[in-house]
Amino acid sequence: MAPVVANRRFIDCKRLWRYAINHGHTEINTPDRISTDAFKKHEVKHRPKITDEKVLGEMLRAMDSYKGEGGVIVRNVLRLTALTMLRIGNLATLKWNNIHFKKGVIIIKRSEMKVKDKNLPDFVLPLSRQAIEILKETKEMTGWGEWVFHGIKDSRYHVNKESGNKALRKMGFTDEESGRKQTLHSFRGTYASLARTHHKDHGAVFEALERVLDHQEGSQVVRAYAHMADYTEQMRELLQWWADFLDELKARKYE
Repeated sequence: MAPVVANRRFIDCKRLWRYAINHGHTEINTPDRISTDAFKKHEVKHRPKITDEKVLGEMLRAMDSYKGEGGVIVRNVLRLTALTMLRIGNLATLKWNNIHFKKGVIIIKRSEMKVKDKNLPDFVLPLSRQAIEILKETKEMTGWGEWVFHGIKDSRYHVNKESGNKALRKMGFTDEESGRKQTLHSFRGTYASLARTHHKDHGAVFEALERVLDHQEGSQVVRAYAHMADYTEQMRELLQWWADFLDELKARKYE
């Protein structure tokens, strides 16, 4: 982040000097004498994610048998994240009124999503059979309250957004160099990578794949038209394939 901050402060300095020149405080524009080459370029670094299917299967089995801090609540945070790829901010703050069992979907208001364009509809995410089972199991524990995943120490609040990441670290999935590092956010990249790799197995269109992640087109004009297309059922088939695929990875045996 240092290169980014340095460039932002440099831009602020240029604005300050322009103001000083325009108001007669100086005639020398010092920032213009400094080349932007003096600043390191910000290198975009993608978040580490597990895409090796053997390692992924190992991690999924570890998640299923997790008995650490937070118990079943944290275990189900991990398991549901792997199946839905929700951003942790949305998953941690899920309320029971977001869950619609009869329709088999999660519905989150557009204002609560990362992309808050008012022209877009609320986010609708179909649920696989496995995801519904996890939610039903969780409902037996927390269904009396507001939050799907309430806090470990205080049930009046939602679960801490870092609880799942802490559990992944405790289970040992921290080694980026060996391709064994995973965070809750990484499940989005894991899904995107493997769903593309196995496209022939599920046949979902690119738009359905992206809608699962709530990735929206960059242009507001394009979004205004694109949001009218309903990919819900294609997303449902895709997410059921994904859940079955993860079950298959957990069951695989390697020599």
